[in-house]
Amino acid sequence: MAKGDLSSAAVNVGDTAVSQSSKEGSALAQQGGALLADSSAGQYRTMAVADSLPAVRFSDAMVSSGPAIVSGGNEVTLDRSKKVSELIQAGVMRRIESQAGANPSEIIKPGEKPEVLITYSDTADQSKTPDFIVRKDGRIEAQGDLDAAARKQIVIQVEREPGQMSDPAQAQQKSIDELVQYVNARVGKNPQMAGRGLEINDEYGLMSQDLTRKIAGGGLEQTDAAAANSARAGYSAESQRMMSGMNRFSPGSSGSMTAREMGDYFPRRDVGQQKDETNPVVHAKNAIAGMFNPDRANPYETVRKTPSEGLAVGRYGLTYRNFMSWFSFEGEDEFSVDNIAGIMSKLAKKGKVSKEFAAKFQDKAFAAKFVGAMKRMQEGKQLSNEEMRTLFPKELQERVATDVVDKTLKDAGGDVGKAALALHLGKEPAQLTGEDLNNKANKDYMQGAVKLAQLSELRRDLGQGDKIDWQVSPEGNLMKAQIVKAGLSVARNMNSEGRCAEGVQVALSKVGMGEFLGSGDGWAMRHAFLKSDEWRVTNDPTKATAFVRSWSQGVIAENGGKNYGHVGLLHVENGRLVETSDHKTEHLVNNPRYGKTIYFEYVGKQPKTLQA
Repeated sequence: MAKGDLSSAAVNVGDTAVSQSSKEGSALAQQGGALLADSSAGQYRTMAVADSLPAVRFSDAMVSSGPAIVSGGNEVTLDRSKKVSELIQAGVMRRIESQAGANPSEIIKPGEKPEVLITYSDTADQSKTPDFIVRKDGRIEAQGDLDAAARKQIVIQVEREPGQMSDPAQAQQKSIDELVQYVNARVGKNPQMAGRGLEINDEYGLMSQDLTRKIAGGGLEQTDAAAANSARAGYSAESQRMMSGMNRFSPGSSGSMTAREMGDYFPRRDVGQQKDETNPVVHAKNAIAGMFNPDRANPYETVRKTPSEGLAVGRYGLTYRNFMSWFSFEGEDEFSVDNIAGIMSKLAKKGKVSKEFAAKFQDKAFAAKFVGAMKRMQEGKQLSNEEMRTLFPKELQERVATDVVDKTLKDAGGDVGKAALALHLGKEPAQLTGEDLNNKANKDYMQGAVKLAQLSELRRDLGQGDKIDWQVSPEGNLMKAQIVKAGLSVARNMNSEGRCAEGVQVALSKVGMGEFLGSGDGWAMRHAFLKSDEWRVTNDPTKATAFVRSWSQGVIAENGGKNYGHVGLLHVENGRLVETSDHKTEHLVNNPRYGKTIYFEYVGKQPKTLQA
């Protein structure tokens, strides 16, 4: 598990390990769903660049979609001329066992387009019956002929292991691809749905990239306008893959992840944390870089066209507008070949760029290249790798990103998701409309940025071999992992005994649960947990994140009749229950020192308008 302390830790910035020497504030604030460390500007950090991590795991699987799938250990083909019932009778598919209480999709209405919903088994709408289930080994289960009724939604459920974030295995991937094409063909044979097109909602990115590209290019035969995730059309394919990957951290899901696995979600960072770059800005920058999802081999040389912003370049997808905003921060609203050298000289004196980089602009030819490249960035005309390396080096990109993200994050009230969306849309946070914020694709993008910022913060002081448990709360936060990490940090800091309530209260305050402060001794803290709608009692200690204990009668007698009891935070480490409070120790369920134990599972903030 985590080693070291939050106040003196190795800070992981994407793929870069940064040794942090400054003392940081300990409070954590929950703003906009993001949990970010609050810190002041510190000293320069020394940096040791880690080896390049592999590309994002969920975008690695470039499995060609073919007609063959693995079903029951045999390769078969889904004959698109046959009904589901005929394929079940032939043994190609198995029949889904009936699910009592589940309702089929509603009948499609005039003018509506049918939808294929591809979802995980642990996130499916339980009020609906899946039409198909794709098991982990590739077997397909099914029920109901698609020709029998014109249903608005056809549900394909994909089975996954608890906590699985990676792409489906090859057999399952082929089954998903083949099944989508089979459903498309069968929908085209239903006269009530033929000619309407088909929306394919693959928000978890479970189809192969080959099939997604085939659909985008109009390669499916029966539908007039088949589209996969058409609502995300304003985002690059790379950003869409990251959105899908972040959606796999679905509410209620849980698992365990190493620091290296967390790092897979972030592009490599080659430049150390700057002296005025606070930890909230570090994590927001990582989130924005992750959502932009630049080229893995050379993130700082990435160049992409955007629908409205010309080019987006580098690790962070910086645009002409971003660079112009940065110049305006320094009081420079315009630049030309004649004045850019003076502007860069001023920036060098402020420590914003190196003296060596500023000196290059004394050469008129170099200045002209920079001004010309900026114009082409605005117009959406290509920049070469060499131009990115020489005119927009990684140090400049990091400086511009730090200043622009810092201001945007502050203007967004600390909401990482809103800041990321504003930068993507080329707006100020205050300019975001209700339509912007409620658009489904934009919401996916914002929620993805929030989760990436949380992963960045979680990874900060973990060694490459360390693991941390995570659990996504109903509102989509990785809070359980935050609680565990805060508990470990406080236990390392305090390293004492007899101050358990204080340790737990400080740890919970770090993750924004200030209501637990001053809630009494260990046993008395049960009242705070019982009154909170974010915690519920569980009989399974392995699911618990906190516990309270009363002393045994013998211990109470030894303490003059007082029952101060004990409280702690709980997690599983290397197969053992471990508790943290003012220190860290193994948790013994049947410890004779205690009479009664109440375990609490963290369930997150619940909707206020739940219906009975």
